[in-house]
Amino acid sequence: MQSARPQDADILGQIKALQYILDSDNEIFIPGHGLSGGKDIVETQLNYLTDLYKAVKKYYLQNFESFELSPLVKEEMKAYKDWYNFYELGRSIKAVYFLSSKK
Repeated sequence: MQSARPQDADILGQIKALQYILDSDNEIFIPGHGLSGGKDIVETQLNYLTDLYKAVKKYYLQNFESFELSPLVKEEMKAYKDWYNFYELGRSIKAVYFLSSKK
């Protein structure tokens, strides 16, 4: 599975867009990259981004610094460890952390 790349965009915007897509009557989804398929593809991406945002936000609110989050969040995201580019999760964590600091 290809993961969404929150370091390339606003994760909250991605979550909102995926929810909008799920609410549509469409049955087939062809993203700009990653797998094509039914609503399960969109739901999986939405779950990934939601889980990532919640994990980072949780540690941000506990006053962890961005450099401390990687092992904690990776543990919480281990269900996605076999995804393509999971090793890049650190960049996504950093992007979500800095977004959290602005909100």
